[in-house]
Amino acid sequence: FRKSVVFVDYGAAGNIYYVDAINGNDKNDGLSESRAILSLNAVNRLSLKPGDRVLFKRGCVWNGELIIKNSGTKQNPIIIGMYGEGSKPMLNGCGEVMSTVLLSDVSYVTVRNLDLTNYRSSVSDFRTCISAVSRKKTVQGIKIQNNYVHSVKGLFDCPSGSANFYTFGAISVKSEKSAVWNGEDINFQDIIIENNRVERVSGNGITAYGGVRNLSIKNNIVNNVRGDGIILAQ
Repeated sequence: FRKSVVFVDYGAAGNIYYVDAINGNDKNDGLSESRAILSLNAVNRLSLKPGDRVLFKRGCVWNGELIIKNSGTKQNPIIIGMYGEGSKPMLNGCGEVMSTVLLSDVSYVTVRNLDLTNYRSSVSDFRTCISAVSRKKTVQGIKIQNNYVHSVKGLFDCPSGSANFYTFGAISVKSEKSAVWNGEDINFQDIIIENNRVERVSGNGITAYGGVRNLSIKNNIVNNVRGDGIILAQ
């Protein structure tokens, strides 16, 4: 038995952007519940600043891909979370995108309290739900907390030992290019993956691939995955 943990989305220094899939409107600025924006496309167009929060309304569903392109700071991370009452807000990649939530070369971003899936019956490529990627720089301060990550279907025909085998996970931290941090080959620094539930995945549960310093993976539940529960590789 694991005690339920909910991370409350308050206390940051920046703007709060509300997203409502039922009553929102992409012509709104999103800066109050009554002026919530509607779609993931509108969220993807936001120029987020350190301390900003993007809160999805509980009980709502969005189809597509959430792409975070901006970084927070250690003192003021960007937070992606939820508001309201009811079930966790669901983001569904529908098996049409590589990652339901993509964090590419961004640092100090927290993703928490979401219901994430990426499923369709027939797919022709690899799929993940949350992917933090280091392509050109060292990524720091990513937190993935208290999410329900499930029903992820993609190819899993890569042989053990190949890069794709290690990087294809429902929650994936992966390097695509060598990065140097303080003279060392470090792709990721200070990464926390905790209190997530991961299940029904055609690949691996949680994967970390590349040079990582200070990685914490704790209190996660991983079951019913075709591959391994957790893989750490370099």
